[in-house]
Amino acid sequence: MERAGAAAITDLRDWLDVVEDLGELKTVRGAHWNLEIGALSEANYKQSKSPALLFDEIPDHPPGFRVLTGASGSPRRLGVALRMGSGFTNAELVKALRGKPIEWESKAQDSPPEVLPDGPVKENLLLGDQVDLSRFPTPFWHKHDGGRFIGTGDAVLIKDPETGVVNLGAYRVMVLDERHVSVMIIPGKHGMQYARKWFGRGERCPVAISVGHDPLLAILSGIEIPTGVSELNYAGAIIGGRYPVVEGEVTGLPVPAASEIVLEGWLEEGKTIAEGPYGEWHGYYSGGEYPAFRVEVEAVLHRNDPILLGSPPGKPPHDYSYFRSVMKSALIFDSLVKAGVPAVQGVWCDESGGGRL
Repeated sequence: MERAGAAAITDLRDWLDVVEDLGELKTVRGAHWNLEIGALSEANYKQSKSPALLFDEIPDHPPGFRVLTGASGSPRRLGVALRMGSGFTNAELVKALRGKPIEWESKAQDSPPEVLPDGPVKENLLLGDQVDLSRFPTPFWHKHDGGRFIGTGDAVLIKDPETGVVNLGAYRVMVLDERHVSVMIIPGKHGMQYARKWFGRGERCPVAISVGHDPLLAILSGIEIPTGVSELNYAGAIIGGRYPVVEGEVTGLPVPAASEIVLEGWLEEGKTIAEGPYGEWHGYYSGGEYPAFRVEVEAVLHRNDPILLGSPPGKPPHDYSYFRSVMKSALIFDSLVKAGVPAVQGVWCDESGGGRL
């Protein structure tokens, strides 16, 4: 089986090189940010063998400012993202993942992130009045969305002020204007628990939002990692080392050193704005406008020719339903074996349920 080891992939661009060599990447030029990228991506997810799509030469934006969708939509691409190899079928990947979450969790505490003095994400730094979010080709994904969502395949970093554990959550982020975004965090999520601890101390909560990065981080931000375990540690356990980070420019949070784009600011209690609607994972809109944190972006870090990682939900199969199907199938497989069910041959949690129902 062809393998892609930890040393072979250090960031999104390494991953793209591997996926392109596998014949699973297609570049699309000239698609408009207003609905076209979203529509082409959605049509792509419905194919039996869909490639990842890299959109370039997007109207109103310079060539090289790109959007990627469909990152984890096949067993080969998902296997590469998880640093397990590229030669899997669906069934083989599910079997290969059996027991892995327990193994990764046990190794996570011994895999803290490595803080570097500098990294590619700091190739460009915009502070204060220099911040202009319109420079990035944020798609308008669905025709009834409340705005342009820059954070779909994102990783929102929030630190527990008591323990120092940094959580990465895939919370949706909408562009409000050139300097502001909304961050929607459902009550009960680790990020909200940590934010409330900051508010309870009478302080605002520092937040860093990575909106382009190694697909591994997008996967970990969207699954259930045990409380008290940082996704950065978990990523280290998966790659067999320490995940590289740099200190954020204004928040000091440990942001992935090779992220494509990172936004920094603060969550403040009571500082909210109506957000939505948004086309969600079950194929329906989220139902209307809801209060979300209103964040003034005080710093933007980004690489030259940055890549925005899009992962818009929709009626399954959608952008991230495949990886959820695989991960959930492996967990169910383990549970059946542990429960004493004999001769289990395989498990598949179908994408028609969004990989979760």
